[in-house]
Amino acid sequence: MKLFKTLCSILWITFVSVVVSACAANPEATDTLAFENQVSVANPLVAIFLDKSRIELTGGADNLVEGVVRYNKPNLVPVITENEQGIKIEQPERHHDLAPIRASRINDWELRLGNAPLKLEIESEGMNGEINLSGIAIQDLVIRERGSLYKLVISEPNPARLDKIVYQTNASQAELIGLGNSQAAEFVFEGIGGIYSLDFSGPLRQDMNVHITYGLGSLTLVIPAETNATITLLGNYRHLSGQGDWNSAGNIYTTGSDGPLLNIIVEMDLGGLAFVMK
Repeated sequence: MKLFKTLCSILWITFVSVVVSACAANPEATDTLAFENQVSVANPLVAIFLDKSRIELTGGADNLVEGVVRYNKPNLVPVITENEQGIKIEQPERHHDLAPIRASRINDWELRLGNAPLKLEIESEGMNGEINLSGIAIQDLVIRERGSLYKLVISEPNPARLDKIVYQTNASQAELIGLGNSQAAEFVFEGIGGIYSLDFSGPLRQDMNVHITYGLGSLTLVIPAETNATITLLGNYRHLSGQGDWNSAGNIYTTGSDGPLLNIIVEMDLGGLAFVMK
């Protein structure tokens, strides 16, 4: 078992090194696609499907979505489709695997979303960069990614009511910052392997129910000191640590007393969990 853990650590360090080295791609023979799209659908869905890409996503667009994509391979040309739900931006020849990113590959996405309420879906293998949803009126959020190295940031309260966040991940290193600002009623996190930090900073305007299913990696929960929170632990933990002024009764940890409740249930198998108060 000790040898197995050592091998896993070596493989993970090698994988992250490969992801980071992808930033040194050769810029020769690079093409650029610029676009801006507006649809007449109410509460539109913006679906973005990427393959081993660098992404910078922010708000501030005049249209539903605007962007520039730089690429140096013919199979990386994005296809933009409008339908009855909204708009889909896709690289259709995605490989759906965790193969290393080649140093010669350029696949850079700079996207901006508009001010109107929208639903957002992102799917990626090997995503690298930052998704900043601060100030964007998100009504529904789904992210499915594997082998990524990036941040999700929500530094301002969501202008819209967000019903649910679904986050599915595998073998990534990701920080999700400002989840309290999302104003989500429900947050579902499903993952295996990797290193993750879930930061629930931001004032809650309603109760948030969080269900986490995770294993074989490292997970940190960051809870603001002023938040009324309950953490219920289920499953088997390789390592468990807590920092801050928590009240505990068996497998239930609580803090705060007033205001909307951040209710977190963690089901973990053989992973390491830390929850800290800041």
